[in-house]
Amino acid sequence: QLSYVCGELFIDCLSEYAVFIQSKVIARSLGLPLLSVMKLTPGGNAKIFSTLEFSKLLHETVAEGYKATFDLTNFCSVYLSFIKGWGPEYHRQSVNGTPCWLEIQMHGPLVWLDKVLVELGPTTKITSKS
Repeated sequence: QLSYVCGELFIDCLSEYAVFIQSKVIARSLGLPLLSVMKLTPGGNAKIFSTLEFSKLLHETVAEGYKATFDLTNFCSVYLSFIKGWGPEYHRQSVNGTPCWLEIQMHGPLVWLDKVLVELGPTTKITSKS
């Protein structure tokens, strides 16, 4: 079960099986490698996105320029898989290799990021070959 409260996205595992989560925003806030996949056991709950943490990251990254800021689009998605995990500890290296998965795109942070990127403007000419 997903719930969004005051800019934070939470998940409760109501299943009898584990849920696997990859959230770069949460991994960063916990000091974990960005591609970490966390296992949520049955009955567990976890915060899987924080708008406050994303806003801090966005504020820090703007000073690094357009490209670094653009790369934050990857922080606006959370990946979930059900029953099966992925990553370095599994033979499935990508969420795409799991039988049942989904991507949650955080629309509000993406819109916010887009507005910042428009203000920054690209430092190099963008073409169809970029």
